[in-house]
Amino acid sequence: MSWKRLCRHKHEGGISFRDLRDYNLAFLGKQGWRLLTNESSLVSRIYKARYYPNGSFFSATLGHNPSFIWRSLLEAKDLVLSGARRYIGGGNSVSILFDPWLPDDQTPFVSSHHLALEGQLNNCNFITDQQKEGYKRLWQFDIPPKVQHFLWRALSECLPTKIQLNTKHVNVETSCPFCSLAEETIFHILLGCGFSKACWNLSCVSTATTRENDFKLWFFSLLDSQPVDVIREAAMVS
Repeated sequence: MSWKRLCRHKHEGGISFRDLRDYNLAFLGKQGWRLLTNESSLVSRIYKARYYPNGSFFSATLGHNPSFIWRSLLEAKDLVLSGARRYIGGGNSVSILFDPWLPDDQTPFVSSHHLALEGQLNNCNFITDQQKEGYKRLWQFDIPPKVQHFLWRALSECLPTKIQLNTKHVNVETSCPFCSLAEETIFHILLGCGFSKACWNLSCVSTATTRENDFKLWFFSLLDSQPVDVIREAAMVS
């Protein structure tokens, strides 16, 4: 009989042998808990300065050239995280998005897609199932790699439009060079500008009802609903 089966409870057909890995993780979890709850201790301050100077044990990573002890402690992080909860109190030391503070055993973290948290959640890589499928299909289409990369940059909001350059402290005129009627945002240069609309009118893809806030939703819906040849045409027009 395997050791795993021997470690089952007697009521479940095992012998109730102690699982040495779980036993070890329990002790390591206690040490991780001390790093969380007793940050003023010498060992907590040393590990914080070395491995997570700008966060907590929950946000810590393995880092470069970690010690054997730190590798062992990090093995128990998920175990501690699964049962730990933050008391709100005054709220000054609680991260709404990154700390487990919700009174829910399954999902203690905030995972809302409210518009007020959209930018924060994007930084946390929270994307919908439709977006995951959309990105997957994008990289599978038979179009030139440079076009795929361009569309990915547009969806990721990293095209060097004038508005994007301004956010990076590049002092440039923000008006559209084609129409001079609006600021050069990613949506405007691809869908909103009169020059862009003229290009889209040559294709069989309708963009008449697309708004700036719905750009990503429109594109991912396009990937889901249109044939491959239509997607290829739309990508080349972009």
